[in-house]
Amino acid sequence: MNAAAATKDLLRQALQQGSIHLLSESPELSALTEGLLCDFPERVHLVPAADAAIVGLATGLAMAQQRVVIELAGPDALWGAAQQLGQEAAQLHGEFNAAITILVPMAPGERAPDLSPIDNVTFAHASNGPEVVDLLNAAMNASHPVVLFIPRAVLLESVSDRTALPLGKARVLRTGDHATVLAWGRAATLAEVVADELNDSGMSVGVIDLRTINPLDTETVAEHVNHTGRPVLVNCPAAVLPDIVQCAFLRFESPPVSAKAERNALKQAIQESIYY
Repeated sequence: MNAAAATKDLLRQALQQGSIHLLSESPELSALTEGLLCDFPERVHLVPAADAAIVGLATGLAMAQQRVVIELAGPDALWGAAQQLGQEAAQLHGEFNAAITILVPMAPGERAPDLSPIDNVTFAHASNGPEVVDLLNAAMNASHPVVLFIPRAVLLESVSDRTALPLGKARVLRTGDHATVLAWGRAATLAEVVADELNDSGMSVGVIDLRTINPLDTETVAEHVNHTGRPVLVNCPAAVLPDIVQCAFLRFESPPVSAKAERNALKQAIQESIYY
């Protein structure tokens, strides 16, 4: 089973249990939601392309103790929803939780917007097919808003059994002694490839898939960056840099560097960090 089918099955199970409402601008055109509107007309809602209004509707449902999943058209649509989401999240936490998950599919070449952290909102980014399912399952069980970026390219990947991690927990893909790559989203897969190539050349490079931001797993980041002293960030929002500096500043052997999510650029950034 690929990630698209597994994700749709996860949404279908939640709809069958009556535990979520699904809001989408075009559910019949999405690999994740196609067919669900016909099967669950009372819980799958076709909504107009007005992103801020969709968040407002979802907030109303959340205040009525309903869990809501929103599927946006793409990352550009998040700009319209983010401001409204921030306003709502500022008011709905603690006693009044907003259990809202926003799915943001991304076409090849698209990047997640570099949004500043929003209080009480988690941003998650799937790096591969299994992570789509793991992160969605965790997001739908969260008591606060979660924005989940889903690269369309990973939806065709097979889903295999592995240890599921909670929101806010990074996944260690490689351990290393000379440098640590901190990657977010699809860049984690690229980082693994580059790390393997450099390892063959005698450079021991670790790779951490951050998975979520706000919260950032500073405990895992500190452990591995303190060991190597050389953090290399790829595809990470600028807002995470102060947290990384704070949790490992005293052990830096070279300044943190940001690299493009491109094979040669990332390899060069890692080498320059090691030979600094």
